[in-house]
Amino acid sequence: MKSAWALTLLLCAAPAAAEPPRRTLTDTFGGSVNNLGLQQSLEAAWSWPLSDSRNPLLADAHLAVGLTNHVSPAYVRLAGWAAWAPLSVIELRAGVEPVYYFGVVGSLIGFPSQRAAFDEDARRALRAQAVSGTGVRFFVAPTVRARLGRVVASGTLHLERWDVNGPNAFFYEPLRDTLLDSTRANTVWHTSAAVLWERDGHGGRKLRAGVHHEFMRVRDARWNDMQRLGPLVVWTLGERRFGVAHPAVLASVYYYLEDPYKRHEPGASVGVRFGLR
Repeated sequence: MKSAWALTLLLCAAPAAAEPPRRTLTDTFGGSVNNLGLQQSLEAAWSWPLSDSRNPLLADAHLAVGLTNHVSPAYVRLAGWAAWAPLSVIELRAGVEPVYYFGVVGSLIGFPSQRAAFDEDARRALRAQAVSGTGVRFFVAPTVRARLGRVVASGTLHLERWDVNGPNAFFYEPLRDTLLDSTRANTVWHTSAAVLWERDGHGGRKLRAGVHHEFMRVRDARWNDMQRLGPLVVWTLGERRFGVAHPAVLASVYYYLEDPYKRHEPGASVGVRFGLR
């Protein structure tokens, strides 16, 4: 409910008499191993600048609203969100995301306890019992950014409230790769941080390489914590290539520092991102 109120306040704060917003449409497609998955994300955003200053602390101050649609073999999600960045180095985003689970490839699968085994073998054995269903995720996500010469850093904290009418007392949630309670709302913390070295090339080419860290915890279920660390590379191919704007390749390899079933195991993900206008 707090996320819904924050979204309403941010939407109402957009300047009524300001210049037309800057519109962007961005598509991202990627896949991962350990966990195995595919996802396509399409985001439309409208942004209003809050300052015309060239001061680095104010140059990217803005208000924004948007819609983000995620599709995978397990679910479809559509998030409406609003963001406020009073300074270039900080942004607060809040939104609501309804989700529909298809009832295939392991969603939704019920479990009797939050301590039940939900590794890949356990889920495969129960796959025939998967059902379709709906739910909603509310979220607030503050982000901080910094730059020192060629080094850029960012960190985001997702504070999430999940409410899904899943089967059995608990169910497997594929986005967060964990068990959530079917009988009440769940609180999830997820952090993502990166420190990257940046090198610019000709024609808008850019290479960023460095280290990425993630952590996730479900309230009252510390034994299912996830933490992973590893290198991340983002390679932007130019301002416009292949008929799209700012195409980029994203690749990461990570090592699970904490996880109930993947601790001390590697994983990897790769994706492509580009603007459609």
